Amino acid sequence: MIKHNRAHLRTLMAFYLVCSLALPSAYAETSESAESYIENAKPYLHHSCKSVWKAVNEDENKLVEVIGKLLGVTFYNHEFDVKRLEALSQSQKETLKKTFYEEIGKRCKEDHGALFARVVEGSAITAITNVSPPE
Repeated sequence: MIKHNRAHLRTLMAFYLVCSLALPSAYAETSESAESYIENAKPYLHHSCKSVWKAVNEDENKLVEVIGKLLGVTFYNHEFDVKRLEALSQSQKETLKKTFYEEIGKRCKEDHGALFARVVEGSAITAITNVSPPE
């Protein structure tokens, strides 16, 4: 993942974050249990930043899917207020996207062996907290 064209990967992650703002809404409207979110993410929970990129055969689309599965667990576990995120201004959404992908890149660059699920979770928390602090 680190050797991949960073600008392209950033674009994909930014695109994914826009889509992921709708993802939690879809999850919130279902009666899925924590077990179902974990089951979807389970194949990737053990991967590091480095190994997840190899696990998806360096396919950006598959990486985006993995991030989505991991974000589903994060949103469920942290009970983010999705309506508050959806209500953000366009400028705040852009800042959220930028913060999210920069955090993933920074954390993986600092530690290629970092647990990728934790990187995604921490990056989402950081981005959401910085852009839309809890009331």
